Amino acid sequence: MLGFCLLLVSPAFAAPKIEEKNVGPAWVPGVVYTLSPKGMHVATAHGKDGKTLVTVDGVDGPLMDRILDGAAGGTVVKISEDGSYTRVPYKWTGPVAFSPNGERHAYAGQIGADTVVFLDGKEVFRGSNAVESLHFSPDSKHLFFLNRTTDSYQSYRLMMDGQPASPAFEPATLPVFSADGSRWALAASKPRNANQKFLVIDGKDAGYAGEEPQLTPDGKHLVCIVRQWQKGSVLVDGKELISGWGVDKFVISPTGDIGAIVIPGSDNRKKLFLNGKPVVDDAGDVVFSPDGKRMAAICALNQKAWVILDGQKHKEYWPIANVAFTPDSSKCVYVAHAGDKDYVVINGKENDDGNVLLHYRPIYAQTGNSIIYEAGFMMQRLSVHYNDHIEPQSLMNAHMTLSPDGTHFKYYRKDPDNLMRLIEDGATNAPAFMQMGAPIFFSPDSKHFIAPLFQSYWCDGQKVVSANKPLGFTPDSQHLIWQGRDSSPDGVILNTYYVNGDLVAKFSARGSTWTGIGIPKAWEQQPDGTIVFVGSATGVTYGLGPVKRITVTPDPNVTYDTWRAKLKASGVAKPTSYAPQLTPDSNREMFLAEATK
Repeated sequence: MLGFCLLLVSPAFAAPKIEEKNVGPAWVPGVVYTLSPKGMHVATAHGKDGKTLVTVDGVDGPLMDRILDGAAGGTVVKISEDGSYTRVPYKWTGPVAFSPNGERHAYAGQIGADTVVFLDGKEVFRGSNAVESLHFSPDSKHLFFLNRTTDSYQSYRLMMDGQPASPAFEPATLPVFSADGSRWALAASKPRNANQKFLVIDGKDAGYAGEEPQLTPDGKHLVCIVRQWQKGSVLVDGKELISGWGVDKFVISPTGDIGAIVIPGSDNRKKLFLNGKPVVDDAGDVVFSPDGKRMAAICALNQKAWVILDGQKHKEYWPIANVAFTPDSSKCVYVAHAGDKDYVVINGKENDDGNVLLHYRPIYAQTGNSIIYEAGFMMQRLSVHYNDHIEPQSLMNAHMTLSPDGTHFKYYRKDPDNLMRLIEDGATNAPAFMQMGAPIFFSPDSKHFIAPLFQSYWCDGQKVVSANKPLGFTPDSQHLIWQGRDSSPDGVILNTYYVNGDLVAKFSARGSTWTGIGIPKAWEQQPDGTIVFVGSATGVTYGLGPVKRITVTPDPNVTYDTWRAKLKASGVAKPTSYAPQLTPDSNREMFLAEATK
């Protein structure tokens, strides 16, 4: 075996096109950023001229006296230029609401004595009472929010695009939507009268009342529950589908079938009704397959539990848990206990001879029907089970991972020699190492994977030595994003970002205040194939400059595959102990590829 490392400083391909734009002011105390769920759009709430304003992608909105900001304790907040806050006790959920597609935004504030709501930069509502819970419909077409009324202490009305969409109601309730977002329903009670319930559908009184409304997947029908003294009913479009002493729940299948768990009589025994017809006794729950063609009823009585799948009763256990279908609907999987053993049951058949310890519930691939789980006699005597294949027992297994299509499995195993090994579809190809590896991830097309080893990475069977950390593949599986750590000439610590091996962005590593999303993501590939990075530039004050949006257009001839091949074939041989360095001209991370022949 001959070991060597290959060094590549600059790939012999065209450099990616890089465009920069300032999309938010520099952070100072009191500034709050929000990142859209898609599109990498940045909203900033900050002070100016003694007022407060919102900036979206660098465009200022109107000046306001206060902004309603949930990041600061769920109160109305006035942010001044010196960072001080004035709090007013109005509930709120966040400073800027983005639509699901990231293309629209809304926020609310106070101008004088008025509460004002702005949608896409334009005023759509002005009133004297507070507003709460701005959110968009799933199709991003409509903005909904709650507007306080004076009918009672806790009364509201629902507003859509700034116009009233319901009468006053209480308590605070949000609408439910159809799958495509085109229809909605709101169930609530009249102010000061909890027993006087009503139902609003698409802005109109339904003419009947119901609780827990749901729209069928095609949006054509509304299902709800009516509960009265010693009676419960399931209604479909206001017409009774089934009734009994009580209704526990209902579940709508992907094809619109309605499974309801009902207590028909005073004996308190439950029954499953499908589209109003009784089908299974003693059922406590029902699960439909993703294609809607299969149904599993979970039943229990007198400390015995069983599943009835597609009309066929399975073996009795006690208890049964985690009943689910694989994404392709071909397998119904659940965990069952009998005697002193746990079993993973697939379509009614025990997947193995049972185990004293089932460490975790099964993990499913994103598509197909593959599953993986860990089970065995005791801790440090566990095996990884992939479909019907069982791996050898080990002292420890970690980071079990399936490819999105389920055709590959990877995990780390600690063997009796106390070395960690990466297991690839049952084989050990990568070098052994001492410390625990980090999570493994695949490309979306399941063709590539990255597995962290100790101070290196195993990339599709090739060892890459780098101080950088891979963040993930782009959705088209063509590029791998890396994050590094660097320092500027004046000593400021930087977060650096690479597309494959090309350095494309440098941001300050100092944190600032983001709200509504936890730790913001650093990058996202756009539908046109460009890759957008967002972060703060370096600056003198607090070490932070303006928020920048960097758009990278990769060379179409450079992909993860070509970069890795170039890394392996075109470098300079170095000892295997060579440590990653930075080139003096550009602070660029050197990637090393180690191969064996």
